[in-house]
Amino acid sequence: SPEKAPKELWRVDPLEMKVEPGLGNVPKNYTYAHGSPHTKIFPVNPLTGKSQMLHRKTVNPLNHWYGLAPLEIAAISGDLLNSGLEWNFSLLRNGGRPSGALTCDGNVAEEGMNKLKQLRNALMAGARNAGSIPILTNGLKWTPFSQSAKDMDFSNTLSAADKYIAMVFGVPLPLISTESSTYNNVALAQEKLYEDTVIPLFTDYLNDLNMWLVPMFGEGIKICMDLDSVPALESKRQKLFDRHKAAVDSGILTRDEAREAMGYEPMGG
Repeated sequence: SPEKAPKELWRVDPLEMKVEPGLGNVPKNYTYAHGSPHTKIFPVNPLTGKSQMLHRKTVNPLNHWYGLAPLEIAAISGDLLNSGLEWNFSLLRNGGRPSGALTCDGNVAEEGMNKLKQLRNALMAGARNAGSIPILTNGLKWTPFSQSAKDMDFSNTLSAADKYIAMVFGVPLPLISTESSTYNNVALAQEKLYEDTVIPLFTDYLNDLNMWLVPMFGEGIKICMDLDSVPALESKRQKLFDRHKAAVDSGILTRDEAREAMGYEPMGG
């Protein structure tokens, strides 16, 4: 009834939640801040599955109770991206590539080895010293390493990680990569982002609210989206308007049929 309608909605951290399994694939209860002194338990009706807690999750055949977060799918690519950036930074800090080695005849004492390392860091390491020519004395020799293209070719791997993460979250590539971006395909990508990702996810979210939350406020109420307020869909709205206007002008549709098809109330008469 409307008297039992909640006054506030709170989003809780999924990491702080624990699902207590029940019978018939229905949770027994939800436990918030499990193991802390401020633990709060939200019971679940075993017959209807209703609770004060709304648990939204994706399908996971291996874990029915918690689902499968998209971030878990993209986690390896995220780790690869972070590791690749650290790799490139380390190469840049050391001259862009392992450029060579200092060699000398005989053994070098620990003190002498430390001095050589200091000399190397001061004169040869870092982006400012990349490609510099060392001047050596006292029998030291410079042995250059063979250059390998793969030493600094981690950018291709990073680009693949970017694309995979974007694919997991349903973001079109022109919105994350300037290589394949033009004014026209960015506009189309923004429209595709809403049509293929944002609107389906939001529709699923509103369906859950309409089943769980809205009945607490009474009957005949529904939460809907106002897609007319989305700038990225303006081109689609204009095409829809032109198509129905042409159908009315040619006599295929009446004004009210066209208005109803576009989501407006009929005028009548």
